[in-house]
Formats: sequence, C-alpha cells, structure tokens
Amino acid sequence: MHYSFGALKEKLRSLNNIHFVGCLAILLLNDFYLKSEYHNWLTGKLSDLCGLFVFASFWTALFPARKGTVCTSTALLFIIWKSPYSQTFIDLFSETFYPIARVVDLSDLITLPVLLVAFFHKTAYSTGLKINPAALSTITIFSFCATSVPYYTQEFSQPQFVLFKSGIVDFTSSDRASHYQVYELDSLIVVRVDEIQIDRPAVMDDDYHKKQIISDLDLRLLRDSQARYGKGIELSKYNALRDSLTVKGRSSITLKYDSAIDKLNFQNSRLDGKFLHSVNHQVVIEGKFKNGIEDSVWTYYSNRHKVVSRKYFENGELIRTEEFENASLVSEKKYQTRNDIIRNKFFHIAILSVFVISVLARLVLNFRKSEKENVIQLSGFLTVLGMFGLPLVVLTLAKIISSWIPYSYSSGFLGIFIEAFFVYLITTPFLLLVLSGLKLRTSFDLLLYLLLFSLSVVLVEELIHIKTLM
Repeated sequence: MHYSFGALKEKLRSLNNIHFVGCLAILLLNDFYLKSEYHNWLTGKLSDLCGLFVFASFWTALFPARKGTVCTSTALLFIIWKSPYSQTFIDLFSETFYPIARVVDLSDLITLPVLLVAFFHKTAYSTGLKINPAALSTITIFSFCATSVPYYTQEFSQPQFVLFKSGIVDFTSSDRASHYQVYELDSLIVVRVDEIQIDRPAVMDDDYHKKQIISDLDLRLLRDSQARYGKGIELSKYNALRDSLTVKGRSSITLKYDSAIDKLNFQNSRLDGKFLHSVNHQVVIEGKFKNGIEDSVWTYYSNRHKVVSRKYFENGELIRTEEFENASLVSEKKYQTRNDIIRNKFFHIAILSVFVISVLARLVLNFRKSEKENVIQLSGFLTVLGMFGLPLVVLTLAKIISSWIPYSYSSGFLGIFIEAFFVYLITTPFLLLVLSGLKLRTSFDLLLYLLLFSLSVVLVEELIHIKTLM
C-alpha cells in the first residue's frame, strides 16, 4: 500500500510544471470570478480551453502509457457533454445528487484542438515548480467537480406575462437560464415568464427585489433574445426595440391550455387589471396586477369555489396571508416589507452599538482599576498561537451573534473564506496589542476582548448590509 501511494505520488509530480499550474489557475479564476463579472464569448471559451488541457494532462499523468486514449476519450466526452444528448444524465444527476448544468453550445467544440497541445506537451521542456503533488491533485479534482459561478435567476411564484407585437423578435431560444413560454396570437405574442436571468444575486430574495426585476421585465426578455452573452449589457439599450414592439393602449387576452384558461388584461405591454386563472371552467385564482406587479387582494379557491386563502399586497410586496377552511378563517400571518426590515435593522445596529460601548467601557475600567499589569502570563509560543487561533474564535462568536439577528448579513459558502481573511487581517494586530502591549488586567479580560471584537465584526457587517438593502 505504501509503495502504491509512493508510485502514485511520483506520477503526479509531472503536473508540477508552469503550463499545467497556470492553466489550472486560469480555469479556477475564470469559473469563480471572470465568468460572473464579464460573461462573454471569451470567458465562455477560456474555461473550455483550460479545462480540456488540465483534464487531459491530469489523467495522462496517472496513465502515461495511455496518452492517446486519454485525449481521444476526453474529446468524445466533451462532444457528448456539449450536445443535447447529455441532458438526461444531467437531469438524473441533479435530481439524485447535486444540481449541475451546462449550456448547449456547439461552438465550444472549436476548443478541441487544445487536446493536441496536451498530447504533444512535454513536461521536461516546461519550468518545474515545487508544489506538493497531493495538494495540487486535490485542487485539480476540485476544479473538475466545482461548477462555474451560477447564473442567477428570479423565479415568479405567480407567472408574469408580457405582450408584444409578433414577427420581429424570436423569443424561443431554449439554451438560457430563463424559463418562459411563447404564445402566438395572430399579430401578437404573449410571453409567459416563470423565471428570468438576472445579473447578480439578490441581496435579499423578497418581494421588493422581485418588484425591481419586474419593472424591467420586458427589457430583460429582449436582452435575452438579442444577446447570447447579455450579462452586463445596459437594459436601456433595448428601449427603442421595446417601444417598436409595444402594443399601445389596453388589451384583453385569453390564453387556453389543456384544461386551464388565463384571462389577462394589459396596459401597453404589461399586465394591468384583473387576472383570472381557471381550471375546468372553475376560477381557482383571482387577483389584480398594476403595471406587472401583484396588487391589492389575491384570492385562491378550491375546486368547489370555496375560498382557500387570500394574499394581500402593498406596492407589490406581500404583507398578509389568510388561510380558510369551510369559509372560516383559521390562520393569519403578517410579513415584513423591505422598509420594515430596514427600520428594524437600525434598531439592531443601535443595540449592537450599545453592547460595543458597554464592553469597551468595562475594559477601560478594568485597565484603570487593576494594579496588576498582567494576570495571565503567556509564553511567546502561546502568544503567537493565540494570534492565529483567537481570530477564528472571534469569527465563530460573530456568526453565533448574527444568528440571533433576524435577516442578518450572510456571506455564503465562498464568502466565509473572504470574511475569515479580513477578520484575521484586522483582529491579529489588535490581539498582539492586547496580549503584548496592554496586557490582561483581570481574568475575564480576554473574554471581553473577544466579545468586543465579535460584536464589532457583526456591527460592521450589519452596517454594510443595511446599505445594500437601501
């Protein structure tokens, strides 16, 4: 077993060259940053170029006598992956294990010649690097398993509809993150939108954010239809096209499905007025739109035309729901709007500020009253260990405190590493000052300092968070 591991390690040493490591670094940077910020033709093809080279080189290192087989198999797998035939596997894997996705784009096949570069690449002629083979292999496997920065989308629990003139723009593209259906009605088309691609993730996935997306929904649809790599393109560039497609005045449209009917009212191209959704000639949803946004009271009926629930909207935001049973109200729930959340955030920030000032005042009093300069004697080793370990304690305490705050700041899985970096960067000098300069004056001072730093981290995060919410 020991020999096998050693042999495997020796094989992987061939990856320690500047060409492989450079392509791996570009692949990770492109997938986790460049694609998100500058999604275009170049970033789309860059991942394929570097990914094919890295994939083929990695397996060639493991099976050096099968270099031709590795490159040929990689080409075949890539062709299948980029074709519609892989969709069944993707759906099965996503439902069973972990959601994955890819865009069907046969133009990506132009990157296949890079496999010839991988085949003829000689590691002896490239600059060697001193990197642990096990660490490099782990990062490489991670790059295979990790997905690119995802496309962000906004889902609509109540589908949106947009009315356009037909015959000018094709909305039937199926290779986007957006999900919509197109219905042709003589000289008009109605686009039903269940999900639309957006440029960035929502700061808070609430009705306020949804309302902002809906306000430009027609422009977003046009950008989807006109620009394959539309991310980042200003929506205002499609104003003229939108105006040429707009149906002026009021329109009433009836959409018939297999067993359901939607009765829609439009003002120009946006939903405005009464909405009815019927199943088997029985109204099950009745509501009202105002410039594409759910408005006033929405009522949901059972198949016996009895009220099941009601939703109350104010300026497009859900404020209250009611549940009924046998025409009797059985439960009621109220919701906070974005303004409510912002107002409460100011209250949370005030409370955190009071705690920070209180802990700081306690430490100042301890410093002034104590005659002892250092009640806890730490060796140089323990001081250094504390500077590396205590910031992690600060971050952990900060996360515990944040969990008690409603709608608190959240950094996400990848963001937690960036957050940890800044916590270490900022708190380490202060901890050095506390442990080596100010000294600990009471047996509880270390806990107070950790609490002070943790509260300060949460306070800063909440200040940043409230700015993004506004």
